Amino acid sequence: MSAHCINIAISGISSKASDELKIELRQIIPNHFDINWVNISNKNIDLLLIHAKFFDTQGIQQLIKERKFLFLKISNEYRAVSSILENNTLFPPFQESKTLQKWIQSHLLNYISNKEPSDETSNTLPQKSDISNTISLDSMLKLKNTYLHLFDNHGTLAIIDTFQEVVWLEPTRLQIKTNNSFNYELAKTEHFTFVSKKTEYNLKDWIWNLFWYSTEYQGLIIDENDYYKIDYWPQPSQNLDQKMILQLSACFIQGAQLSQVMRRLKLPIKTVQQFISACIISNNGKIISAAESRYQYNDMPIATEQQGFLNKFFGKMRSRFGL
Repeated sequence: MSAHCINIAISGISSKASDELKIELRQIIPNHFDINWVNISNKNIDLLLIHAKFFDTQGIQQLIKERKFLFLKISNEYRAVSSILENNTLFPPFQESKTLQKWIQSHLLNYISNKEPSDETSNTLPQKSDISNTISLDSMLKLKNTYLHLFDNHGTLAIIDTFQEVVWLEPTRLQIKTNNSFNYELAKTEHFTFVSKKTEYNLKDWIWNLFWYSTEYQGLIIDENDYYKIDYWPQPSQNLDQKMILQLSACFIQGAQLSQVMRRLKLPIKTVQQFISACIISNNGKIISAAESRYQYNDMPIATEQQGFLNKFFGKMRSRFGL
């Protein structure tokens, strides 16, 4: 168990209740603790959330006796106010539960602070696999009719369906970003308990956003004199970046030189390289020759009298892509 990572297992609970508890626990547990959502078979569980009707089974009782971790029994019986009664039974509603917050502070955080770090910590973290490719996800995205589990050293990021090209997210990862420990593997049944299927996200758009916002992947070496052509327009997930990304996309969809785009849009070269880095990793486009470029430096005039036309153009693009 890492001093900064809490291993929590959930078993026998509906996906709706599981999602609610994950979100509530992430809000209650201080941010300097990572939460690692683990399977009940994990040897380093700190807290088990188990449906009350399964608690007295021989297997569960044996696990608690042998590993001596904390537990909360989860009931389906709604109360007017969330409560924890004797024998550690939590009753819904779970949202904004002061009772759960007090229990976490007095039991779980106290337990974590008094527990010596384990030498088995490394076993709880994802290990690099032979199929990992941190420069391009081309091999991953070419795996058809497959469910893949995406993760990093903070735990599960998502599960992707390469056939339908959709993504299901781990609900407590509130920020779309990762680091150089990013990896993937074939999804197992247990991995589906870590994600919520309430909302599906477009695979290509989500992957692009993941690496656009991941600072450790923004420094891929691509020279400012290189030419690059994207295959599709990335869809930014945050309003703050929409206009700039649309402008960059409008240039690179034609095939453009990085330095020309930098000068035309008056952006730092690092921002242009960040955009192309996200495209390279998400397998959106390729480096091309100057002869293949269709972008002209004067394609997007910025003179005052023509600024209205530019605004109208990007307005149409936002409407077209629902931004």
